[in-house]
Amino acid sequence: MGHAGAIIAGGKSSRFGYSKADAKYQNSSLIKTAVKIAQKISTNILIAAQNKNQFPELKLPVYPDVVPDCGPIGGIYTALHFSKTEFVATLPCDLPLFQPEIMEILFQHKTPDRPVVARSHLGCEPVVTIWPAILQPDIKQMIDKKEYSLVKNLRRLGAIEVEIHKLMPDYDKKWFFNVNYYEDLQKLNSMAIKKNSSF
Repeated sequence: MGHAGAIIAGGKSSRFGYSKADAKYQNSSLIKTAVKIAQKISTNILIAAQNKNQFPELKLPVYPDVVPDCGPIGGIYTALHFSKTEFVATLPCDLPLFQPEIMEILFQHKTPDRPVVARSHLGCEPVVTIWPAILQPDIKQMIDKKEYSLVKNLRRLGAIEVEIHKLMPDYDKKWFFNVNYYEDLQKLNSMAIKKNSSF
């Protein structure tokens, strides 16, 4: 059954000011950048978004949240709901400098019944996760109880936390630079993308 790569792009972008996924980074949208990254992780890509008509230019399956308005956990549940694979690797649409090798490390730790989540220098990265499809009912139960915190739910599920920042000798803090505000994107676009550059 293999694994799918799911881009979680259903956020309302309230802090950003407009649709974050459509914002431009290096002459490409954040969603297109995320797709390029995801394609290095899996040949089976899907997008969890606000509605099925988003991103028609991508020619990829786009699914609206099965349970709307519950944050990233809703996107993850949607990805598991529609994927037919044994595992789903999830990735947010707003980490444009993310390295696919990180997912390769997470896959080395995968188990049949526990999620595997990345830890960066900032701490738990709850959307950068390998999810066994078997956990779909557990996630639905958490949503039904309005327990939306991904970090708390990962711990409830006994997630394996992989300290990426300690395992990768060439680890770079930029890989987990999250675009939450328009100013964040301006910072990325004005920065020379060099291996040894820093914030």
